[in-house]
Amino acid sequence: MMSPGEHQGDDDYYVRNYGLSEEHLLAYVRAKKIIPIFKFELGVYPEQVWRRFIEDPSLPFITARELDYASARYAWSSAEWVRILREDRNESRALFELLRDIDNHSTENSVVADVIRWMIDGAVSFEGIFWRRGHLSAGHYSPAMPLAKLVHHSVPFRSQSMAPIGVEGAAMHLSLGQAIGAATYEGLVQNEQLLEIVARFFGADPTSVVDISQGNWLREVLNALELAHGDDIPPDEYMDIVNESIRAGSAR
Repeated sequence: MMSPGEHQGDDDYYVRNYGLSEEHLLAYVRAKKIIPIFKFELGVYPEQVWRRFIEDPSLPFITARELDYASARYAWSSAEWVRILREDRNESRALFELLRDIDNHSTENSVVADVIRWMIDGAVSFEGIFWRRGHLSAGHYSPAMPLAKLVHHSVPFRSQSMAPIGVEGAAMHLSLGQAIGAATYEGLVQNEQLLEIVARFFGADPTSVVDISQGNWLREVLNALELAHGDDIPPDEYMDIVNESIRAGSAR
């Protein structure tokens, strides 16, 4: 995800945010090893950065609006309960009756009631939610939202804990990763352990594109090769080495 902010010099923006020079990062983009995501409107990014992508057709990128559409499509296709509740009024009626009969005096029942309200609201307001919030609402339809509801009930309101925000952030970013068929950078989430816990809720589908263990395995490969990116390693050679190590690992 491209970072908003100032462009201070030729390479400062890229080195400061990604640890890569502009020349090297763009080489990876052209090779489609990195696909930048402009998560916000282009005006909040340095003009020298976004203009380069606009004017150079060889540099693929994803716009904020494209990310919105991809997130909405992923939510619609993966959250089956949305279609069920919209197509069958009896199912919605049954949930409302269950909601009315639930005794909210226990934490468990309160969590169940919150999840039911969240499902009903998400199904009824699907188009409106994505129209107003776009990709920021992706977490609302993630498999991990019941976990987020539980965390909200488990953490005292006045504890000033960042856990509820961390869990919701992890759920959103994992949903975005699945929506665009991409990995999830751990640095997007405040706590790596929270990301791993939330990721388990996405693991029911063996075709899932988000796999924390694969990311950790790749990191181990790079550590074993004692490789860290540096300007003295040309991007094409670096990509060849990494690709070869991945092929070798897949063969194993």
